[in-house]
Amino acid sequence: MHWRRGRSTLVPMNLFRLLALAIIAWLAWRFLRRRREGPRLPARRPPAAVPAEPMVRCAHCGVFVPATEALARDGQPFCCARHRDAETGGPGA
Repeated sequence: MHWRRGRSTLVPMNLFRLLALAIIAWLAWRFLRRRREGPRLPARRPPAAVPAEPMVRCAHCGVFVPATEALARDGQPFCCARHRDAETGGPGA
C-alpha cells in the first residue's frame, strides 16, 4: 500500500512538470520564430506626394497664390477680387 500511495502522488507532479516544460518550450519557440521573422506590421509608406502647383504673385500686394485660385485681369494675376478691382480701377476702388 505504501508504494502505491507514493506513486500516485508522483504521477500528478510529473505531469505538472511535463506540462510546464511543454509550455516553456512552446513560448520559447514562438519568441524565436517572431524574432527571426521580424515585425508583423507592414512598413508604413510615406504619404503620397501632392503634385506641386505653380504659384503666381499678386500684382497688387505681392502675395503668392496658386495659379488656379488667382484672379486675372489684363494678364495680371491677383489674390482676390478686391485687389483686382483696386489695381484696375474697377468697382471696389
